[in-house]
Amino acid sequence: MDDRTQQNRIRLVLLDNHGLFRTSLARLLAMEPDLDVAGECGTPAEVLDLLKSSAVDVVLLEFNVSAENGSDFMSVAREAGYQGSFLIVAGSADVRNAAMALKLGASGIFLKSDTPESFSHWPIVRLASTRSLRTQSPIFLSNNASKMS
Repeated sequence: MDDRTQQNRIRLVLLDNHGLFRTSLARLLAMEPDLDVAGECGTPAEVLDLLKSSAVDVVLLEFNVSAENGSDFMSVAREAGYQGSFLIVAGSADVRNAAMALKLGASGIFLKSDTPESFSHWPIVRLASTRSLRTQSPIFLSNNASKMS
């Protein structure tokens, strides 16, 4: 891969306490030529350590990861200097938690019940990595919005 192609790659970190899901999603994302999975982490502390040493464009995180929730992690990451985007990956989401995540700066939310095909080559990740989306209204990315309670 040439330097120009490498520069245009979107660097991602996955934060989810479910190892099978995290690894499967990482493998799926790694198949995309412009996406680079910089890390797979099971705890917020692991992601914070990785962010200190690696440039990351997008953090895909489970909203209810371990004892912390995604909003706690997003606040701590911002305080630590992370300027990239957040995408929430949720097994389920209630309207209150979704609103909180979006208010805290998540670029969007998608549900684990969505199919890989529903994302058609992962445009959501590409959108979230653009600076223009970070300054605009967030989007709900799931095809299963009706599953939110």
